[in-house]
Amino acid sequence: MDRQDRRRALESGGEGRRHDHQPALPVVPIRVEVKDRRPVRQPDQHPEDAPSAGRIEILLARRRVAVEVQDVDLEPALPEELRELLDVDREYREKAAAGTLHRIAPRRFNPSHEAWLPVMHTQRGERHYTALFSNTARAHQLGQTRDWVILYYDDGTWERQCTVITAQRDPLKGQRIVRGRESDCEAYYKSKVQVEAKV
Repeated sequence: MDRQDRRRALESGGEGRRHDHQPALPVVPIRVEVKDRRPVRQPDQHPEDAPSAGRIEILLARRRVAVEVQDVDLEPALPEELRELLDVDREYREKAAAGTLHRIAPRRFNPSHEAWLPVMHTQRGERHYTALFSNTARAHQLGQTRDWVILYYDDGTWERQCTVITAQRDPLKGQRIVRGRESDCEAYYKSKVQVEAKV
């Protein structure tokens, strides 16, 4: 999916959700947890003048966000986050199968210009999700254009993207997983089975 296809998918949700015309975000302090204590040197700064561990403010030009870095361990992905991603994936696939979603005609790999790609917009708390099947060359090559689901999501502060697929290998074979977070998904499904066994 190229940028224009993604823009059309985002805009198809109505209510004027046009990310390309949003005003610049204000400087907002956020916290980033890292374990690395190495000094951070700015491009125009001499190595000896680089600040050491502790509070370091970095201006990210693209988002204009001030980041406070602290010396703490990274936490694993929360089961609630995985549950939400997998629930959005489930909702999208069910609605796509029922034929109730708006469809767009992707520009790539679509010589007939058919509007075959279902797009779903949904909300979970403060997060807005856009879900659609993958239209990449790899998805077409492997016949996964009706299995791989791309999720774009944001809460007004940041945007993220992930791909949900059906696992092809044990121990998660047949389960829906977030690509790149297989170990988190395995832990999530194990805890889900334990909870269900207690009920």
